[in-house]
Order: sequence, then C-alpha cells, then structure tokens
Amino acid sequence: MALKAYATEEIIKHFRTMEIEKAKNKSMEEIARSVGGLQLDQAHRLKELEKENGRLKRLVADQALDNNLLHMVSLAIVGLFDLETSVGLDLKYDGSKFRD
Repeated sequence: MALKAYATEEIIKHFRTMEIEKAKNKSMEEIARSVGGLQLDQAHRLKELEKENGRLKRLVADQALDNNLLHMVSLAIVGLFDLETSVGLDLKYDGSKFRD
C-alpha cells in the first residue's frame, strides 16, 4: 500500500483536530476515525510519541530546576545570595567544603 504524502498544512490540521478531540476525552481509535487520515497503527504511534514528549518535558523541567539550584549555590559561594535565609539551610563553608 502506497503512503499518501501530506502537505504541512494538512498535518497541522490533523494534529489540531486530534487535540480538540483529545480534550473531549475520546480514545485514540475514535480520534483516528474522526480525523480519517490516520490509520490505527499511526494513531498508536502518535500516542507513543505524546507519551515520550511528556517524559521529555518532565526531564527538561527537572533539568531547569537543577540549573536554578546550581546557580543559587554558586551565587551563595561568592556571597551574592544568602542561601541560609532563603532556603532555610544552616550551612557553613570552611574554604574547601560545606559542612552542617
């Protein structure tokens, strides 16, 4: 079976339709039938990609939090940020490492 080549506008239209239908709590099979352009295996692949996208978004969010924490600690080391009062930690720096 030959695959149909979709124009970019058609793909965007299909994704938008799927987002609207998904907001209505429809299953992927129902969405695939309503869109008409996707086969069932393509709808399952889309569901897998959405799951992976969610995982990657959480990963990026965690990384942003880590970067923010490292930035606060680096500012605290040079004395531009008071980590003890801002975070509630009682840390002392003895020149080579932090100690409680």
